[in-house]
Amino acid sequence: MHYKRSELNLPKERLSWSAVSLWKSNKDAFRSKYYEGIEQPTSEEMIFGKKIARYLEKNDPSLAHVPRYSVPEFRIEVEIQGVPMLGFLDSFDPVQAKFKEMKTGRVHWDRVRVAKHGQLPLYMSLIRAKCGFYHPYTELVWLETARKKSVEVFGGMELVGDRGEIYLTGKVETFTRRIAKWELRLIEKDVRKVAEEVSEDYAGWLKSNI
Repeated sequence: MHYKRSELNLPKERLSWSAVSLWKSNKDAFRSKYYEGIEQPTSEEMIFGKKIARYLEKNDPSLAHVPRYSVPEFRIEVEIQGVPMLGFLDSFDPVQAKFKEMKTGRVHWDRVRVAKHGQLPLYMSLIRAKCGFYHPYTELVWLETARKKSVEVFGGMELVGDRGEIYLTGKVETFTRRIAKWELRLIEKDVRKVAEEVSEDYAGWLKSNI
């Protein structure tokens, strides 16, 4: 079935992975951010992750051990099932149409978590729409983080906590995932469903806020 972009009334020009996942997990937060323009609180972990992304983009020598392709932060603007989409590939190989997704954090990534992560098939779908072809294998690269111990004195006693500065432990794990064609069809169907739900919901919100 061929869908038309004109059928949708979205609060932003394009949807992204973060927008799609936010709608599915917390519709009130989505409305607050995309309808009302109220930015959501940003955690220290998110700020740190963005800082590492900038270092990777600039080929900082301290991250020379992290595997990557030739093009950092590759921007893609395409339509999926008539839905205008925006994506930023952390690391992209334009010759083979391959990408790597970089993740930081203390929570351990494993093969099961990687296999369930919807961002990977979505980005592969964007690549297929942009390039006309894609490589079925992708990689998620996890850079483990930790917090330095913090020491506070209370009542003459030293209290050791885990709320100090975030840092990279130096541990890097790479997980390879093969994306099947049915996964692309499934994620594209899901994107269309979310876009239609958002469009209908946004139209109702506009009417109630006139």
